[in-house]
Amino acid sequence: MTTVLFAPEDRIISYALKEILSARKRVDIAVYLISSKRAANALVKAKKKGIAIRIITDGRVARTKYSQDDFLRSKGIEVKTIRVRSGSMHHKFIIIDKKKLLAGSANLTNDANYLSLIHI
Repeated sequence: MTTVLFAPEDRIISYALKEILSARKRVDIAVYLISSKRAANALVKAKKKGIAIRIITDGRVARTKYSQDDFLRSKGIEVKTIRVRSGSMHHKFIIIDKKKLLAGSANLTNDANYLSLIHI
């Protein structure tokens, strides 16, 4: 099943967080930035339910005041950063239970509702 979402009408962040909270075993995330406190809190909630969470973000933006990386680490979530020589780690996807893929142009930020997401 493929679902294509467009923002702001499809409320992408809400959709992604609902999918994360529906996980049974594992959530793997690769995004440039997680700055949404709402997203960070949903990931902590999933972790408390026993869901394994692994995250990769861009090393340069992870050091900014907007990043939730340190907060997530403080809650026991595995967060790794990638530093590249030129450019940035600009992937944007979430894999849930090795079965669902959410991919598109949205990071887990407050602005994500203005981009697009494809659920494959």
